[in-house]
Amino acid sequence: MVIQISATKQRLVDIATGADGFKVGEPWRYSDASVVAVLPIIREKDQERGYITLSEAGKNLQITERFGVNTLGVENKGNVAVFLRAGEMLAGGTQERAVVSSQIVEVGEARKLEVFCIHQSRPLVSGATLRHAGYTPRQFYGHLYMARFHKGAPVGMVGMQ
Repeated sequence: MVIQISATKQRLVDIATGADGFKVGEPWRYSDASVVAVLPIIREKDQERGYITLSEAGKNLQITERFGVNTLGVENKGNVAVFLRAGEMLAGGTQERAVVSSQIVEVGEARKLEVFCIHQSRPLVSGATLRHAGYTPRQFYGHLYMARFHKGAPVGMVGMQ
């Protein structure tokens, strides 16, 4: 009899047996009364990422004012994919913005980037460039998440309509 296991189950077996450089850590519970335990999966050896972050990309990732307040243009002119994390702040140009959802911008890709203004509105300047400016506070993430479902609503007004 041949037993078929899913790719996910096979990955868990590989982790449990130490394949691919992972190991299972000691289980952890918040307290003795906790029903759920955390079972950490630890990478023992470094692996090269297939991407870089926005803060690492520098001038290889061009972000420009082109499409309006809630949409910027993004172009990857580098030689490696760039990961944009939801909540990353972009400064420069005319208004500070926050990336709405995490995504990868592939090498040579040019497209629209959904963002939300996080400061008072000012006039836009087409072609102005923006750069990485840190991360929005964790409390703001809920607003970004909800903003995806309330298109056109100012972030501060999401959930208050």
